[in-house]
Amino acid sequence: MGQLSERCERREALADLRNRAFEANDQAKVAAGPERETRYREKALAISYLLEAGCAFVNSVDWSQSDPTLGVTFIDGGRLHTKLSSLSSRALRCVRRQLNGGPVPDRAAVARTCRNWRSRRAA
Repeated sequence: MGQLSERCERREALADLRNRAFEANDQAKVAAGPERETRYREKALAISYLLEAGCAFVNSVDWSQSDPTLGVTFIDGGRLHTKLSSLSSRALRCVRRQLNGGPVPDRAAVARTCRNWRSRRAA
């Protein structure tokens, strides 16, 4: 039971982190100056961790700018963009692995696990 509890707590923490990324993005859109930069940094940190944890996947990269923009999809829904330069070095390795066709978690299996967890949590 301990392992199941730990996994549920981890999933809950990852879902909270995804929600914080969306909140930081929304706050950054209405903020200005240093506050805006702080919010975008918070979003990038959350995205970095979610990429490292296998809970976010690259869905697009815009190479047309000097600092490319990375689009990510989260396993439990939603999409966000961030600058490639704002990601942690570990997250960049995950991105490189995904872009090079390296092994990544099976999206469908991970999504099923999250849906099952959410339905158990709601019950």
